[in-house]
Amino acid sequence: MTTKIVQPIPPNFTLADTSLSFGTYRKAIDSSESLGWSDMIVVLAGLVPYTDTMRAVSSVWISTPLYDMKAEVEKEGRGRNGVIPQRSILITAPGVTTHISLSTPSVAFSAFVREHVLKEVADEIFGRQLDAIEILSPTATKDTYLGYLMRASEHMLDEPEDGQWRSDYLARAMAAQVLVRHAQLRDVPAVAESRAPLSAAQVRAINDFMNSNLHGKFQFSDLAKSVGMSKTIFYERFACTMKQTPHQFLQKMRIERAKLLLGDGKLSLASVASACGFSDQSHMTRFFKRYLGTTPARYRREMLR
Repeated sequence: MTTKIVQPIPPNFTLADTSLSFGTYRKAIDSSESLGWSDMIVVLAGLVPYTDTMRAVSSVWISTPLYDMKAEVEKEGRGRNGVIPQRSILITAPGVTTHISLSTPSVAFSAFVREHVLKEVADEIFGRQLDAIEILSPTATKDTYLGYLMRASEHMLDEPEDGQWRSDYLARAMAAQVLVRHAQLRDVPAVAESRAPLSAAQVRAINDFMNSNLHGKFQFSDLAKSVGMSKTIFYERFACTMKQTPHQFLQKMRIERAKLLLGDGKLSLASVASACGFSDQSHMTRFFKRYLGTTPARYRREMLR
């Protein structure tokens, strides 16, 4: 059993890289500030009635009250006034200012997932820059999965051993859930025809194009042109048909190609990574761990026994 080393929390301070200040109306009960987490920072805080404006930051701010609380919350001209249920999820997108007026005491847990994590996950899920994605800022929404991740992060404050790498995985999972569930592509048209499925011939053409270009770099706009569509219409039809994004589909194809080459045993790990379009061997290893739960080297050893 790990004994937690309790770091004294000063009565008045501002949480690093966030807009949360602590003093008379917001008191920090526990936080990750002294634990060295690099991808997110979390804090458990006791709240008394107050009114405050939280300036915009580059992280995404996810918060959940541990008890029902009555508050008025306003973000980007949209507001909610009333009871916010316990364990509901409040999300504030990067660059968004939040005004809150709390009427009842409460306790809230907050997580700030840093910008570099959002950028990496946005690229892996959508193959897009973060600025091409609009993260929404819902107040008191229901998200069971995000709630589980928040509770896991909260419990880690009591068991900080190996917290650094655990927090990295949790931050990525939170970022992925926010981007998939609470975000939208800025340039995807909201029209019914964009949600029509791809034809069987188009699916075959897409598979052929990806397989032929798997080892190199190509733009998804090139793939869209190969089947005679604009990038935005292609993206929507692909997601409708394949139930995943083109980028996710591409990464899985690279993993499958790598498995074949590793099983053959003729190429070095670095050569396999290059042949499958990974930027380097460590890039391939990261995706193997994520999709298969093992490393390319271990996978090869098991295949060649």
